[in-house]
Amino acid sequence: MPEAVGPALARRRVKAESTKELLDLLNFELLAMYATEVKDLPASAEHLLDLLRQMPLEGQPELHPFGGAGLDIVEVDQVLLHRLKLASVWLRIGQDEQLGKGDLSHLMGADAPERAFNSSTGLYSGVYMFDAYLDPLLGALAPGVWGFAVVRTFGQLIFSFGRCLSGTKGGAAELLQLISIPGANEPTPMTSLGDGRLSRVSWKLRWRSPA
Repeated sequence: MPEAVGPALARRRVKAESTKELLDLLNFELLAMYATEVKDLPASAEHLLDLLRQMPLEGQPELHPFGGAGLDIVEVDQVLLHRLKLASVWLRIGQDEQLGKGDLSHLMGADAPERAFNSSTGLYSGVYMFDAYLDPLLGALAPGVWGFAVVRTFGQLIFSFGRCLSGTKGGAAELLQLISIPGANEPTPMTSLGDGRLSRVSWKLRWRSPA
């Protein structure tokens, strides 16, 4: 991990402890999970899930608005990665007459194997981390927010609040928001998620629940 992660974690911890805001708490917890070793990730995920479920409502400590919080894991399937890469391989073969004839002599340089089949890599880089699939899902109830994701190399951990929350604040949360823009004339109703737990969906990508 970059050396800057340690100081960044410390700053986020201090901010979360001082403001007691949900966003600041999640900013800290998410960065902590990014920096957690894979073998310790189940315990960290369970800690965050319990933290959400036990979080009391301000002024009414007996109420727990995130009691129905849940966690799902979307895992990278190696088949998906091979299929993505196969398109670049065929593209290179189609454009490289020498390679198309089976002659690999020009690909024997020190860095040639890494460069040989990198055509259009930038076009599908977002698919590796499932951005193209999951970002629209996470933003489906905007301006409401129903969950958030922790991105790791093996896939994503999707935490749901078990309910829909407002994703915006009444006042500016950052300097850029001081620029005047037209807003809604009335409050936006938040969508109900039924009993507080999200329904499972069937993905063609590998979708499994943590043990």
